[in-house]
Amino acid sequence: MEIKLVAFDLDGTLLDDNKEILASSMEAISDLHKKGIQTVLCTGRIFVDAAYIARQISDKMLVIACNGACAGRADSKELIKKYPIPYDILKQITDCCVRNGTLPVYYTQDTEYTSEACEAYMRAGGIQQKHRQVAPDKKHVELPDAAAFYEIMEQYDGQIYKALCFDVDETKKIRVEKELVESELCYVTGANVFGKKNLEMMRLGVDKGSTLRAVAAEMGIGPENIMVFGDSDNDIPMFDMAGYPIAMERCTEGIRSRAYAVTGSNNDGGIARAIRRYIG
Repeated sequence: MEIKLVAFDLDGTLLDDNKEILASSMEAISDLHKKGIQTVLCTGRIFVDAAYIARQISDKMLVIACNGACAGRADSKELIKKYPIPYDILKQITDCCVRNGTLPVYYTQDTEYTSEACEAYMRAGGIQQKHRQVAPDKKHVELPDAAAFYEIMEQYDGQIYKALCFDVDETKKIRVEKELVESELCYVTGANVFGKKNLEMMRLGVDKGSTLRAVAAEMGIGPENIMVFGDSDNDIPMFDMAGYPIAMERCTEGIRSRAYAVTGSNNDGGIARAIRRYIG
């Protein structure tokens, strides 16, 4: 195999359960760079969080955030790819959440707009704020009600890249997912974050795989020369796209069934093990 680019999901993959990059992973990625192999972070996280983590590896590292909805270099606030959710689609997503008794979460490039429903979900899962506030310049705004979300939607039209749904009442989330999937309004996926599965919505045609394919093509790299690492269902599009998809040990069945190989977990050096075995 000739690998020219390696892409990493973050949570459950490159980050261990303490939300840190293992020393073995850092060393393996450094060796990739010495070989001239490109590396990319490809995550559902907000851009500023992903860029902050990427800078621990390299200031020049490319970051694909919000499940492919935006991308840029770790050392720049200028995005090279921008695929925000269109206003009319975002309104219908928000309407669906409100109709089912919950509220969404919005991601811009640097701000997370949440609700009490989201905060209650995080508290119920024992999720600590220190694990959520990664980048110092990330902004976190809790909105009081549905009206506030509609106001933010108006104010930041064209700047909201991803919507999410969290709720301690799983039935609400299930109803939202069913309605949105059946409507075909947007791309709907999920990811395991802090041991919980959330619901994530982007504009149609936008996912990790499509954006990774696009940025790789601009480097002259085809899918057959790409290796990707992931664990959750939002990684499926890049697993379907890449020539060498590597699943983490604790992955979903959808990921496992698509994998070229399965490596160890995010806590026991799975990233480094696979890189050493398949790339050297």
